[in-house]
Amino acid sequence: MDGRITNRILKLKEIFENSGIITRISKNIKMEIWKKAVINCAINPVGAITGMKNGELIKNEYTAKIMALVVSECIEVAEKEGIAFDEDIFKKTEKIAELTSENENSMLQDIKKRKKTEIEFLNGKVTKIAESHGLKSPYNRTLYFLIKSMEKRYRKDLY
Repeated sequence: MDGRITNRILKLKEIFENSGIITRISKNIKMEIWKKAVINCAINPVGAITGMKNGELIKNEYTAKIMALVVSECIEVAEKEGIAFDEDIFKKTEKIAELTSENENSMLQDIKKRKKTEIEFLNGKVTKIAESHGLKSPYNRTLYFLIKSMEKRYRKDLY
């Protein structure tokens, strides 16, 4: 977590690459984790609520706007956590959505299968971190509540 590239990390990279998994070592793993979380916060619940595939989300002006607002809100929270991104995260979100344009994201799949989603660890976590810094997170909170309401409707065993 401190950015050092240890022998253990190099060995893990070698194991992954020998297994055919392209691997990149980051000196800023916290930023990488936040980047992945922000992208998932923008794509997953919006796709799960609308039923749209990833590519549709960015082609639709309304869902694209919601995603941009979620990304912006997440960036504000990440900055309070000391995270500085090395690229435009909304453009990265668009790129990921394009690369996976035919995919139904994991949260949409979970909703369809009436399984518990990862909303607690995405938008729910961003909301809690925002609160700890005295920030409001209306877009993340709304998506969190909508997904939780969908879970509750189908997963009575969770509530």
